[in-house]
Amino acid sequence: MVAGGEVDPACAGAARHSLAAMRRWSLTIADMPAVHAVRAVETAFSGVPGVTGAAVWMGGATVDHDGTVTRAALEAAVSLAGCVVVDAREERRLRVLGV
Repeated sequence: MVAGGEVDPACAGAARHSLAAMRRWSLTIADMPAVHAVRAVETAFSGVPGVTGAAVWMGGATVDHDGTVTRAALEAAVSLAGCVVVDAREERRLRVLGV
């Protein structure tokens, strides 16, 4: 507590929320002939530094990352899996922590 009866947000017992920047690439991927290509792309993304999660399906993917992952890095990973990125867009979102 601080003067006036207000709760100090730095107080350990206070309910606090913080915002963390989260980045996500949304990709359109070509040359994914079968389910094994989905697994190959997932595996390739796991080797890219900064990737925190990925969802891959036939024809596309979303890749969550820490802000350091470039389109070129994702294109290289997808290429290793034998596929091609035909479109990519990056979104910056805020998520609430401590809820």
